[in-house]
Amino acid sequence: MRMSGFGLAPLPGNARLLSPEAGMKRAALKEGDRVGSATPAKDADFEQFWLFYLRVHSKPVTRRLHFIAISFVFIGLAASLLFGDHGLILIVCIIVAAIIAGATHRLVEHTHPAVFTHPLLARLCGFLMYFLWLGGRLKIELDKAGVE
Repeated sequence: MRMSGFGLAPLPGNARLLSPEAGMKRAALKEGDRVGSATPAKDADFEQFWLFYLRVHSKPVTRRLHFIAISFVFIGLAASLLFGDHGLILIVCIIVAAIIAGATHRLVEHTHPAVFTHPLLARLCGFLMYFLWLGGRLKIELDKAGVE
C-alpha cells in the first residue's frame, strides 16, 4: 500500500482494525468513532495500525504527554552519550517515559497502551507522531483518522 506524502489513505470500513476478541465487544468501528478498548488485528498493516494509534491518542493532553515522554528518551540518549554512563541515564529516562505514557492512557484516554499488544508498531507510531508534531504535520494525519 502506498503512503501518500506521509498521509495515509482512510480505511474502508475499518473492519480489519478489530481482533476477533474485540469484534465480539464491538462489531465495527464507525467513521470518527473513538476506539476505546478495541485492538487492531494481529495482521493489521502499518497504515491500519497508524489510524488506530491516532484514535487511541485522540485527546490533545495525551499527545502532549507522549511528546514529553518521548523527549525524555532523547534527553536520556544525549545525556548517556555526553556523560559516558553506559546507558544508565537512558534506561532511567525510558522507564520515566513508559510511566508517563502508561499513566496517560489509564488516566486520560482510559485505554490500554498498544505497546503491550503491538510493541514494535506502537513504538514506531509513537516516534512518527513525535516527528510529525515537530514538523507541524500531525494535524493532517489526525484529520485523516477522524480525530478532532
